[in-house]
Amino acid sequence: MKTELLCLYLMKCAFNSQKTETMPSFDIGALWSFTNRHAVTATVAKTLLDNRIIQDKKWLSRWQEVLQRNIRRTMLFDAERSKVESSLDSLGIWHVPLKGIIINKLYPSFGLREFADNDFLVEGGHEEEIRKMMRDIGYSEFTSFETDDSFRKNRILNMEIHYKLFKNRKNFEVFNEYYKDIKSRLVRDGSSPYSLRLTDEDFYVYFIAHAYKHFKGAGIGIRLFADVYVYLTSMKMDKAYADDELGKLGIADFEKTVVSISNKIFSPDKAFSEDELTDEEAVMFNAVVNSHTYGSVEMMTENRYTEYVAGSGKTSKSGYYFRRLFPSMEEHKYAHPFIYSHKILYPAFYIYRPFRGLVKNRKGLSKEIKAVNEIKKKNDKK
Repeated sequence: MKTELLCLYLMKCAFNSQKTETMPSFDIGALWSFTNRHAVTATVAKTLLDNRIIQDKKWLSRWQEVLQRNIRRTMLFDAERSKVESSLDSLGIWHVPLKGIIINKLYPSFGLREFADNDFLVEGGHEEEIRKMMRDIGYSEFTSFETDDSFRKNRILNMEIHYKLFKNRKNFEVFNEYYKDIKSRLVRDGSSPYSLRLTDEDFYVYFIAHAYKHFKGAGIGIRLFADVYVYLTSMKMDKAYADDELGKLGIADFEKTVVSISNKIFSPDKAFSEDELTDEEAVMFNAVVNSHTYGSVEMMTENRYTEYVAGSGKTSKSGYYFRRLFPSMEEHKYAHPFIYSHKILYPAFYIYRPFRGLVKNRKGLSKEIKAVNEIKKKNDKK
């Protein structure tokens, strides 16, 4: 059995509380590597341990440790998140839990879903107050991004405070327009007037939009299929409303494909076979399986190259590299707004850009060049 199919089967057993059938021999090292790449090791560990599949003591210890570590990590984040929320309440700043905070609670066992951080959306205009607040509760490491601030504590705790949901990018204009008045989509959550949440339907729409962003960027891992399956089987919501909203964002077809694949993989009633997938589903399935939890340079490069070919009608590598080194005015508008507004800086930017790539991101640049060569070779064979 392929490693990816074995992984999905073991996850299916965890989600549906099913006993495993007689297991074929498999490469446990390959399974370990694959589950780590997709951040589903704790979920797979649950099935392996419950069914006493692992006999080797060293491997048994590793799978036990990863599950216990994720349980402890989840408890720690839950306690720390409460501090952050209370501090935001004290400042009178409304806050909304995002992504994994919601999905984690729906998995069948505590600590079964892995995650890297906790994400909140907060009321805009309070950046400096929040940065001071986070320092006061022990978050000494701080990085600011276009849409959020990332705070780190004790090398483990990572809290991301978002001031908006999506970056200003050409392909996501409709998303930013849709969420321009995000407050109107929020409802009260608990006793505090500042503790808010998206409705179940609106959370699902946002979750799919966020997944689409990753899929079209650097890619996304198989946890997407797991999250969607768990959410839809756990929540009773107005799916017709959600479908209408997904249509407004132009991602209804993407969502339908994800849902169809997820149901085929994790349905408790029958075994999954890749032969069941339609051509469109097979393309998405393979793209996700061959990616990582948060994507990869290879997938990001393939998406960029495909977009370049579609926009220019050209397939040459030199043309692609030229466009990467010298972005169009339209790309500057979204990716480098300061440069776009101060055109006198263009000459300096074009000197700095290749220098930065060679000095600061040599490894990433090397991966991108290798990926372009592979993509071009693959396309030339078609």
